[in-house]
Amino acid sequence: MGTRFLAATEANVHPDYLEQILAAKPEDTVLTEAFSAMWPNAPHRVLRRSVEAAAALDTDLAGSISTPAGEFDVPRGAVISPTRETRGSVGAMALYAGESVASVDRVESASAIIVDLVGRATALLSAARAGEAK
Repeated sequence: MGTRFLAATEANVHPDYLEQILAAKPEDTVLTEAFSAMWPNAPHRVLRRSVEAAAALDTDLAGSISTPAGEFDVPRGAVISPTRETRGSVGAMALYAGESVASVDRVESASAIIVDLVGRATALLSAARAGEAK
């Protein structure tokens, strides 16, 4: 579900990250611990290209991120994913994505995503109940 909400208009996701999410297929993701700096031994699923890009960096910093509290460095391998306020090697940061990434094909509001999910769930439940009634 988290991957779908990355494409919500309200999500503070870097445009390059969003572009990669919208183009990705399930096989473009990998379960890894590559982005474990600051949170060791925590397996996570990310876009495979971000692991490759992080490994290819020739610096210990992937970039920086601006927050209301100030500017912060993003070390290579950090758990931090890029926001709109991120600068640097965005593609080498933690680009989280689940295996459902292929179903994320458009940007829409969070409320539209929820309406769609509820509609699909209702249809599935109705179909299941109809099958039980037979």
